[in-house]
Amino acid sequence: MAIEPKTSKDREKLISSLQLICREDPTLKLTQDEETGQQIISGMGELHLEIAVHRLENEFRITPRCGEPRVAYRETLAEAMSHEVEFVKELAENTFFAGLKATLTPMDDYETGISVSEKLDRNIPGFLRRAVVKALRDALVTGGNHGYPLIGVEAVVEDLKWDSQKTTEGAVLGAALKLVNEVISRVGTRILTPVMRLELFIPEEAMGIINNELQNRQGSIMEITEQKGFRKILCLVPLASMFGFSKAFPKLTGGRGGFVMEPHGYIPVEQEIISG
Repeated sequence: MAIEPKTSKDREKLISSLQLICREDPTLKLTQDEETGQQIISGMGELHLEIAVHRLENEFRITPRCGEPRVAYRETLAEAMSHEVEFVKELAENTFFAGLKATLTPMDDYETGISVSEKLDRNIPGFLRRAVVKALRDALVTGGNHGYPLIGVEAVVEDLKWDSQKTTEGAVLGAALKLVNEVISRVGTRILTPVMRLELFIPEEAMGIINNELQNRQGSIMEITEQKGFRKILCLVPLASMFGFSKAFPKLTGGRGGFVMEPHGYIPVEQEIISG
């Protein structure tokens, strides 16, 4: 969610206050949009962000302007591919060169992030072996077809063609970027949406209306138990479906319920759902 001060004189105070809140709550992240310069605060859902804004207003006496919350989608490769490229660049009177072969594979565990390893000949200088691992990792985190960061990808470097006069760390990075871009353009990517683990405590008479609400929000109920006239519901729900839930929930339960929500992972989602 983009967040900015109402007046420019409060900018430094806003940033320092947000940094303090994020230090106290590591699940909140503060970044800056490189294009707009806006501060972006990320958390575990709409309610989480609302609490952070509430703290700004009440503890730090700052009334910020906030954009609409957005879902932090991710991407992963649609399928595995082994690929080989050569990078050649002429610059002034110098020629830079690097050849790279690697296999990129999507992993079932999207939470793993990016894993890069190498199976290179030990005769290749150590600084180049380290450079190619770093370059391939940097190339992968630049994002997929739709501009979202890549996760759940395993990359194994199988060969590096090099020349003692022409191969530099910059040339290795150029080869890594070329390889990743060509693999992504050929096999494509799958968009992933974050899923939340939602635990609700509701009165029995609200069971029907809450069940309908969860179905409308694409929730998948995992377990229902009874506790002294209340029902405890455990379900998984796409984060994108949860906007507005914290405000609607008290009305649905007559003010007698409660819920806890935390990240659970990612699942593939159709692009049409995001566009809609």
